[in-house]
This record gives sequence, structure tokens and C-alpha cells, in this order.
Amino acid sequence: MTIQEAAQRSGLSAHTLRRMGQHTADERRRMLELHRERVRARIAQLGQDLEVLDYKIDNYRRGQA
Repeated sequence: MTIQEAAQRSGLSAHTLRRMGQHTADERRRMLELHRERVRARIAQLGQDLEVLDYKIDNYRRGQA
């Protein structure tokens, strides 16, 4: 997987990063770090959502819905 694929899949425009140019390397790094935190937060939320779904599915399996 390339950084472009990862960025696009997670909602960050690789085009935006390229357009900024080399002289903005620190700014691009900070942008990537911020985006990484947003991705981590989304993963955490998805993990919580999955726990709720698993709980509900287990209840249906036991006939306790």
C-alpha cells in the first residue's frame, strides 16, 4: 500500500499534500500526524460499535433480544 492509497482510503487528499510542495514539509508532517489521530479515534469508535453489535448478536443467538 502506498501513502497515496492510505491517505485516500482514510479521507486525506494526497493531492493536497503534493500541492503544498517540499518547503512545507513540517506543515505536511503535522497534517499527517493530526490525520493519524483522527484515524485512531475512528478506529476506537468502530471498536466500540463492534462491541455493541457483538453484544446484540449474542443476545439474539440466546433468544434474549
